[in-house]
Amino acid sequence: MRNLKFNKKIIYLSLILFNTALIRWWKIGQIPQLINQGEFQQRIIFSTISLLTVFLIYIYSKNLFSPKTALISAWVYSSLPWAQEQGRLNSIYNLTLFMFLILLIISNKYKSILLKSALWIIFIIFYYLLNPDTWLFHPPMYTQNISEYFNNIFSLISPSFLFFHNTSFWWGGMKEFGVMYISYIPFFLIGILILIYTKKNLSVIYGMSILTLIGALNPRFPEGRDIYLLVPFLTFTISIGIMKLIKRKELASRIILSLMLLCVVYELSQFYHYYYVHYQQDILKNILKINEPF
Repeated sequence: MRNLKFNKKIIYLSLILFNTALIRWWKIGQIPQLINQGEFQQRIIFSTISLLTVFLIYIYSKNLFSPKTALISAWVYSSLPWAQEQGRLNSIYNLTLFMFLILLIISNKYKSILLKSALWIIFIIFYYLLNPDTWLFHPPMYTQNISEYFNNIFSLISPSFLFFHNTSFWWGGMKEFGVMYISYIPFFLIGILILIYTKKNLSVIYGMSILTLIGALNPRFPEGRDIYLLVPFLTFTISIGIMKLIKRKELASRIILSLMLLCVVYELSQFYHYYYVHYQQDILKNILKINEPF
């Protein structure tokens, strides 16, 4: 029986990875349009890293929660609007997130303060080498006053940014969709409540809070994708909410869950329609403003 359960998990994870591969690679050289044909190989590399990130999401979530929640986390991350958008681009933030998750997995396994400190130093150096011009390493660029800073925080935690309009990547971002789907709102709220009520795995809330406070410092706000590291923590929160409803055996709960998941499927279809039909037109409108490979 244990082997059967183990095999089922492998099958489910393999299906999730296969689905992610299709999402990341199908027409990757055509959508979005390549400004420079020489960037195609880089796009393939970063999309592959995004695929491997789904596996790391599974590993880290499994360490924090349960195997079932880990599978849900892998699927949720692979299908999030922002993850799909960035997962098909020549984006160093895919590599940054990949390394960030490795750091979290190792830190969670080993309790040595010295090791954790060394890992964070290595990650900061790695981030600097990848993106030396980022505002994070240039304190004189921090020109915000307190009012602007708090406005940025409220923007990042607002339902508008999270569920309706992602304005963090001005020329290539899909502003018509938030970081998460609207249909994930109930799952996200349930997940937040469970984390607070049980006081377990509060590192998820701490991670969301710290990254939000850092992202709000961006002098070019709302431009920039440093806040992309926040996505796994949002993913875990949604997955906790979904898992909570799955565990409930009442007929009413099952009906509500089924309806909510149907809404998710509907939004996924909306996303794919927009991405493969209208997204190209948005890129063409901003083609003259694009000054970095993607």
